[in-house]
Amino acid sequence: MIFTSGEKRASAAPDIPTASELGYPSLRILGWYVFFAPPKTPAALIDAWGNELRAVLKMPEIEKRMTEFGLDVETSTPQQVSQRIATDLKRWKEILDSIGYKAQ
Repeated sequence: MIFTSGEKRASAAPDIPTASELGYPSLRILGWYVFFAPPKTPAALIDAWGNELRAVLKMPEIEKRMTEFGLDVETSTPQQVSQRIATDLKRWKEILDSIGYKAQ
Protein backbone atom coordinates (compact mmCIF):
# COMPACT_ATOMS: atom_id res chain seq x y z
CA MET A 1 0.00 0.00 0.00
CA ILE A 2 1.37 3.41 -0.96
CA PHE A 3 0.13 6.63 0.62
CA THR A 4 1.32 10.04 1.69
CA SER A 5 1.32 11.21 5.29
CA GLY A 6 0.11 14.76 4.63
CA GLU A 7 -3.26 16.38 5.17
CA LYS A 8 -3.93 16.43 1.43
CA ARG A 9 -2.64 14.70 -1.65
CA ALA A 10 0.65 15.96 -3.03
CA SER A 11 0.31 17.96 -6.22
CA ALA A 12 3.30 16.04 -7.64
CA ALA A 13 1.44 12.73 -7.12
CA PRO A 14 -2.29 13.45 -7.07
CA ASP A 15 -3.24 9.79 -7.58
CA ILE A 16 -1.58 8.70 -4.33
CA PRO A 17 -4.06 8.87 -1.43
CA THR A 18 -3.32 10.15 2.05
CA ALA A 19 -3.12 7.85 5.06
CA SER A 20 -6.27 9.51 6.41
CA GLU A 21 -8.16 8.73 3.21
CA LEU A 22 -7.26 5.07 3.67
CA GLY A 23 -8.52 5.04 7.26
CA TYR A 24 -5.25 5.71 9.11
CA PRO A 25 -5.53 9.28 10.44
CA SER A 26 -2.96 8.66 13.18
CA LEU A 27 -0.30 8.27 10.46
CA ARG A 28 -0.72 11.92 9.46
CA ILE A 29 2.72 13.45 9.84
CA LEU A 30 3.58 16.77 8.28
CA GLY A 31 7.06 17.88 7.40
CA TRP A 32 8.15 21.47 7.34
CA TYR A 33 11.03 23.72 6.47
CA VAL A 34 11.48 26.87 8.50
CA PHE A 35 13.74 29.88 8.34
CA PHE A 36 14.85 30.94 11.81
CA ALA A 37 16.36 34.25 12.85
CA PRO A 38 18.46 35.04 15.91
CA PRO A 39 16.61 35.99 19.10
CA LYS A 40 15.67 39.67 19.37
CA THR A 41 15.67 40.17 15.58
CA PRO A 42 13.39 43.18 15.01
CA ALA A 43 9.86 42.21 13.99
CA ALA A 44 10.03 44.62 11.04
CA LEU A 45 13.03 42.72 9.67
CA ILE A 46 11.29 39.36 10.16
CA ASP A 47 8.22 40.72 8.34
CA ALA A 48 10.37 42.07 5.48
CA TRP A 49 12.13 38.72 5.06
CA GLY A 50 8.79 36.91 5.14
CA ASN A 51 7.34 39.19 2.47
CA GLU A 52 10.36 38.66 0.21
CA LEU A 53 10.29 34.90 0.73
CA ARG A 54 6.57 34.71 -0.06
CA ALA A 55 7.13 36.73 -3.25
CA VAL A 56 9.89 34.37 -4.39
CA LEU A 57 7.87 31.25 -3.58
CA LYS A 58 4.97 32.56 -5.69
CA MET A 59 7.16 32.92 -8.80
CA PRO A 60 5.90 30.40 -11.39
CA GLU A 61 9.36 28.94 -12.04
CA ILE A 62 9.95 28.47 -8.32
CA GLU A 63 6.51 26.91 -7.76
CA LYS A 64 7.20 24.54 -10.66
CA ARG A 65 10.58 23.47 -9.27
CA MET A 66 9.21 22.97 -5.78
CA THR A 67 6.42 20.77 -7.17
CA GLU A 68 9.00 18.78 -9.14
CA PHE A 69 10.78 18.16 -5.83
CA GLY A 70 7.48 16.90 -4.39
CA LEU A 71 6.98 19.95 -2.18
CA ASP A 72 3.69 21.80 -1.84
CA VAL A 73 4.67 25.18 -0.44
CA GLU A 74 2.62 26.84 2.27
CA THR A 75 3.81 29.98 3.99
CA SER A 76 2.95 31.11 7.48
CA THR A 77 3.47 33.83 10.03
CA PRO A 78 5.96 33.63 12.90
CA GLN A 79 3.04 33.03 15.28
CA GLN A 80 1.77 30.14 13.13
CA VAL A 81 5.26 28.62 13.07
CA SER A 82 5.53 28.87 16.85
CA GLN A 83 2.17 27.13 17.24
CA ARG A 84 3.11 24.43 14.73
CA ILE A 85 6.39 23.71 16.51
CA ALA A 86 4.65 23.53 19.90
CA THR A 87 1.97 21.21 18.51
CA ASP A 88 4.49 18.95 16.77
CA LEU A 89 6.78 18.75 19.80
CA LYS A 90 3.83 17.77 22.00
CA ARG A 91 2.73 15.10 19.51
CA TRP A 92 6.22 13.63 19.13
CA LYS A 93 6.70 13.60 22.90
CA GLU A 94 3.45 11.62 23.23
CA ILE A 95 4.59 9.19 20.52
CA LEU A 96 8.01 8.69 22.08
CA ASP A 97 6.53 8.32 25.57
CA SER A 98 4.01 5.75 24.29
CA ILE A 99 6.79 3.48 22.99
CA GLY A 100 8.94 3.98 26.07
CA TYR A 101 11.76 5.80 24.29
CA LYS A 102 14.16 7.55 26.61
CA ALA A 103 17.00 9.79 25.41
CA GLN A 104 20.40 8.72 26.69
